[in-house]
Amino acid sequence: MYLWAGTVIKTLKSEHYYSVLSSRSKPSANRAAAALRLAANSLYRSKSALGAFLRRKKAEHGAPQAITATAHKLARLKYPMLKYGQDMWTSVKNITNADTASVP
Repeated sequence: MYLWAGTVIKTLKSEHYYSVLSSRSKPSANRAAAALRLAANSLYRSKSALGAFLRRKKAEHGAPQAITATAHKLARLKYPMLKYGQDMWTSVKNITNADTASVP
């Protein structure tokens, strides 16, 4: 659903070996993806939950993957607002419930 913004990391795996060949995000000329990445990059010093998410992902996976993951989370927040006219807090509740449901 969020491939339109180019904020999803596609993993290329080898056919014969269980090794990851590439896990970079695809290059995109999409202006929405560029805006989302720029917004995600500005959250480094933010004291919000998204800023904490970005810093945690940066420590785990490095800056490029952290920015892409945060841009993807921002896209998941913005998409229902633009498509259905929902307020931000309804979107945040839905994303938080979906994220915590997958944690064992």
